[in-house]
Amino acid sequence: MAGKSNHALVFGASGNVGWGVVDQLLSNYPAPGIFSQVTALVNRPLKLEDSCWPIGQATSPELQLVSGVNLVEGTVESIADLLRSKVKDIENVTHVFYFVYKSEPDPKEEARVTRRMLEVALSALNHLSPRLEFIVFPSGTKVSRLQFDVEYMVSDERYTESS
Repeated sequence: MAGKSNHALVFGASGNVGWGVVDQLLSNYPAPGIFSQVTALVNRPLKLEDSCWPIGQATSPELQLVSGVNLVEGTVESIADLLRSKVKDIENVTHVFYFVYKSEPDPKEEARVTRRMLEVALSALNHLSPRLEFIVFPSGTKVSRLQFDVEYMVSDERYTESS
């Protein structure tokens, strides 16, 4: 990736996992120079000085923090407009890390909201970021396969490695 300018966009950057990803990207993970820019997107207000991220290091990627990204209430058009107006170099985003979560009392409603937020975010980026090449979407912490109605079977048979 030498000579290539990568821009990471982290949705849900103030949550436990999102915060850790931003922290690692600013600490030059996986290697120095991979990312030139990191944009941390959060819903609630967050000041950079309150983030506890390693900022101001000469070798760190440039960091931008954008508050007020509400995927629950946003439409594809409104989120695209927001990202276009607030995210520097949105057209150069190459990597997206998506850690957005909204708890709902009803599991079916939670699944609907979760799916809609992801669709809104990715649809907006589809229009804005032609260089996008990589998306991280963690699943499993809330049994996402069940949330998204993907059928799967669990076998009673134990896996054994054959030599």
